[in-house]
Amino acid sequence: MTPDTFVHVLFPSSIWEEVSVPDSVVTLGSNVFSSCRRLKSVALGKGITVLPVNAFYRDSALEKVILPQKLEHIGAKAFYSC
Repeated sequence: MTPDTFVHVLFPSSIWEEVSVPDSVVTLGSNVFSSCRRLKSVALGKGITVLPVNAFYRDSALEKVILPQKLEHIGAKAFYSC
């Protein structure tokens, strides 16, 4: 993949309990993990600098999120209704 390649990944809401985002990922879309009601743990890679709007919206089982040191901004309602 080239640096200008854009990949959009949708996480099915009822499958994953743990997710690890690779360091090579630099952008997450809005609502990327929203309504993943079984999701308990997420580790965001070092390339993420912005946590988008509604990133974890309605993730009621969420217990742990590992944020990268270079995170610069957390979008509105990123953890709303968790």
